[in-house]
Amino acid sequence: MKKQQAGFTLIELMIVVAIIGILAAVALPAYQGYTQSGAAGSLVSAARTFRIQASTAIQTGDVANAAAVALGANGVQTAVQFTADPNVAAAAIAAGVLTLTGSAKVGANNALTITMADDGTATYGGNCFTSGNCKGLQ
Repeated sequence: MKKQQAGFTLIELMIVVAIIGILAAVALPAYQGYTQSGAAGSLVSAARTFRIQASTAIQTGDVANAAAVALGANGVQTAVQFTADPNVAAAAIAAGVLTLTGSAKVGANNALTITMADDGTATYGGNCFTSGNCKGLQ
């Protein structure tokens, strides 16, 4: 009678482990990028909220110009309301430019700036915007 093979050889098992290792090495950085981008969605949401509130204040004449927009005045949220989201670490405004800083979940590229113009339009910038983590802003 012929003896049948009882299992896998050592080399076959090593090949399988190597393939799994390669797949994990590719998948983990991609997963981290997706989680950072997901957390940055909070910055995008806060930026959209600020843009709408500031545009309304400018266009209705509640403020003289974009530089006069302030947090907690004329229908614009306070810094505390922006940071109620755990992914938004800080919100500060100076001369019509709002700077939103993300939490550690957003990663190293975690600053988003929103510059308001006197006509109520907004321009976005900062590390989060240029790196592509803050998606969906125009």
